[in-house]
Amino acid sequence: MKNKIGFYTYYQIFDNHSGSDQLVIANKIKKLIINLEKDINQFIKNKNYRFKIYFDLITKDQATLAHFEDVLSKHPEILIICQVPNYFPKTDLPEEINNLICFDSFRILPDVYKENFFKTPLSSGPEDEAKISNEIFKNHKLSYLILSEKTSIDPDQLKILVNEISEDKKNNNFSVIHFNDWKENNYADLKSWFTNLNSTDIVFFDKDSFANISQTVQGKISNRAELLKVFSESNSKSSLSSFRIDSRTLSKLFENYEDLPNILNFVGEDFFKKLELQERILSIGKKGLTPVIEQYLSWYFQIILDKVQLVASVCYNSNLEFKSKSDFIEKIHKAITKLDGKHDVFIGPGEIISFIDNNKTSSSNYLTTYYRNAEGEVNQRLFPTQYFTGVQINSTSKVSYPNFDFIRLNNISIESGLFDAAFYLELTSPHMQGINILRFNNIDADNLVVETIMEEKLNSEYWYYRYLIKGSFKFFPSCENYPFDKQVVFISYSLADVNYGILQPIQMDQVDREFNSDGWKKQGFRSGIIRKKDKYNPVFKESYILINEDNRLGMILSRPSSFAIIKIIIPLIFLLALVVYALYLPLDKLEITIALLTTSFLSAIALYFSTERPSPLVITTIDLMFLLFYLFVGIGSGAIFIFSLYPEKYEVGIMIYRWFSLVMFLLGIFYLIKRIKSKKFAPKIIFDDKN
Repeated sequence: MKNKIGFYTYYQIFDNHSGSDQLVIANKIKKLIINLEKDINQFIKNKNYRFKIYFDLITKDQATLAHFEDVLSKHPEILIICQVPNYFPKTDLPEEINNLICFDSFRILPDVYKENFFKTPLSSGPEDEAKISNEIFKNHKLSYLILSEKTSIDPDQLKILVNEISEDKKNNNFSVIHFNDWKENNYADLKSWFTNLNSTDIVFFDKDSFANISQTVQGKISNRAELLKVFSESNSKSSLSSFRIDSRTLSKLFENYEDLPNILNFVGEDFFKKLELQERILSIGKKGLTPVIEQYLSWYFQIILDKVQLVASVCYNSNLEFKSKSDFIEKIHKAITKLDGKHDVFIGPGEIISFIDNNKTSSSNYLTTYYRNAEGEVNQRLFPTQYFTGVQINSTSKVSYPNFDFIRLNNISIESGLFDAAFYLELTSPHMQGINILRFNNIDADNLVVETIMEEKLNSEYWYYRYLIKGSFKFFPSCENYPFDKQVVFISYSLADVNYGILQPIQMDQVDREFNSDGWKKQGFRSGIIRKKDKYNPVFKESYILINEDNRLGMILSRPSSFAIIKIIIPLIFLLALVVYALYLPLDKLEITIALLTTSFLSAIALYFSTERPSPLVITTIDLMFLLFYLFVGIGSGAIFIFSLYPEKYEVGIMIYRWFSLVMFLLGIFYLIKRIKSKKFAPKIIFDDKN
């Protein structure tokens, strides 16, 4: 029996989110875990161990240290904590985790160095906000909020706490504003202060702003929501900025406001949709999958479940075998620390992970703003200027904003893996080079035709360009279900050089659904990025890793059903009717029976070779349909020949075969339908080019 390697994951239920949303989220996390566990155990099937992911659904009564300790004691096979729990005070961390591999994206673990503790935040954290804000908002007045309530805490202790926070923020060029008992008189003082601010004021708050207030996760979310509401109701001309405001909180806040308040939100790596992760989430079913829930699941996967794949990857690549619990943990630690970002790196469905001194090196803060799209929905986009604080270098980047308006997709060929596209490209960019800052990665043979429609200077920093683009593009054809196939055709693009900054990801509500698809039916759209690593081994230089990133905008199209119905299904049904009719003829009409069967068989062969089929050497659905028909006719012919040798048993034998043929026919139809709907043969916007 294989050894069991346990992973601890959890999801906490909060009172201030609707129960139905939380139920959907919990159920979908379970499905993600089941699929991930199955895939990984298949990936490491030749090892002497298997992975088991334990999912802990935390209710209000279970949010205690005792509960976590109870889980660990009941499951001694748990070796990896995918995220150190934050549902109890971090000062109460149990001793047991010192002997386990622990990942921490929430900054729960103490700063004391532990070999098996790995800090993996999606963003670089609130401590870097000051550097970023001072760089981006050089001509603005930056204020930092401290809010406190009347509690049992000693006033002198509160004063000391406020002074400590104030001193830290003032050293980073913030003016500090403290509201003692901020909820007094329905937030009257706070509202008045917000109202008197102007457009050059930017007010910041983070986890330290609520000085003597409950620091539970639920308390933090509740306090943030209250502060955002007060700011929105004040109609202030200033901007309010924070670190990772929960997307569900913002959605509920904005739904009743026609004019959006000026809210700036520092977000992490999960702002960019990853196509591999998007495919995983969509594969568990679209029922109940609202954009907000999809965004949360994406964030959850990157925070928690990416760590399972990280461990699976190092186990596989390092050829680790299980001897003992302590030995295996030590080997995992050594393997993970080799991911230094230079010689090797882990690229998961969610994020890029590498370590220096057990700290993830690729965390980033992205500053975003909010706007309403044409349908009135709230969307998030990148602030025009971004500033990144890295391990070795700090840099400012400008954002370019692309948009695609498709006119026509045609000549979709699964034989050549090419399709023709005509579309308008809109580009709002700080770079005068226009379209030359972009590279189309799946263009075929450099046949791109570009016509400039408009070029306009918007302000002192940005230009607007509109182009008409025509060309042939490559895609990954899925041939197995032809002629009932679906295909994903896509445009893959990226910046031609890192010096051009970064690209705003395409939002799905920006994509125009109305275009000519050459008769193919539009089934859905995909948009996101895909990353892959390339290893370089120069002779006179140390080997190194480079990460390539592609933006892909794809359309899922299904072949017109009329093609299969008119050219294949109707003729086959007619031939099948002749075969069934032949099975009901008496023995004295044997010559007619044989003639009908022979005619049907030969006609089916002629129909098969006259039908269009893709050239790839795979068995397609159309091949299986004709194969089943040949079996139906062949077995029927054999049955008639055998039973004709025994005239007295002919009627009984043929009657038995009729029932047998009906069962065989129904099983064949069931198999074909199951194959057509199978995820195994679903169209792909990602393929082996990722690896």
